[in-house]
Amino acid sequence: MTRAGGHRGILPKRGKKEQLLKPGNIDTKQRKKIENIYLWICRRRRKLFSTLFSEKRVQRRNLAVATWDAERLEAMVKVPKGKIFQTLGYFESSKQYLDPLEVLFLVDIGILQLQVGETTASVQLAYQLAVEAGVDWNAFLVYAHLRRLGFIVRKSYRNELQLPYSVNFDVWKPGTWKRRIVRNPYFYCIVCSFLDRPLIWEQVQMVCRRLSPIGVRLATVERSAVTFFDCSDGSLWSKVEEI
Repeated sequence: MTRAGGHRGILPKRGKKEQLLKPGNIDTKQRKKIENIYLWICRRRRKLFSTLFSEKRVQRRNLAVATWDAERLEAMVKVPKGKIFQTLGYFESSKQYLDPLEVLFLVDIGILQLQVGETTASVQLAYQLAVEAGVDWNAFLVYAHLRRLGFIVRKSYRNELQLPYSVNFDVWKPGTWKRRIVRNPYFYCIVCSFLDRPLIWEQVQMVCRRLSPIGVRLATVERSAVTFFDCSDGSLWSKVEEI
């Protein structure tokens, strides 16, 4: 092999590190060092997986406490702590009950101790109870996303209007919702799952007209990432960067 100008091209020689990778070029001391590194990696890997798959329990004195009602598929609050409980659940016979969606969110962020029978529920058990109660995963991700942004999110009861798409949540800005004062929400939220059925734009326009003048936002979930689209004017979709 020759280069331009008549010089003979020579392939580069292997470096010292590449030569050491050959079995015959590794002495006993180096082999022992490699084996120790391999064993260390294996131990770290086992420790990582044992941490990931171990049950995570939260037991702190400053946690709110609720008990799971297997018949109602809800949780009754025994010790509420924090202002967030002023915007959660409903009251019946002077007792506050939480929806499974709300229970899962509170346990997931670590501010609720859920009692199931005589045991304290782990985060994994809280997820299991929510699934058995019919909580939709995409709806939970949207709910948790809005709650973490500070919004007040309540289950919507606008579905009696017989809309082609179910309204999942009524959403208020912080400090604008009161339990005994009925006020219009900041916007309605519809959780879309493109795997179930495609959206029909004419039906989306009809939903916007029926819910006007309150805005409507479509929430989509892809790989746990939540994206909002504003279709309030009924003419086009626009991605919402900040809500």
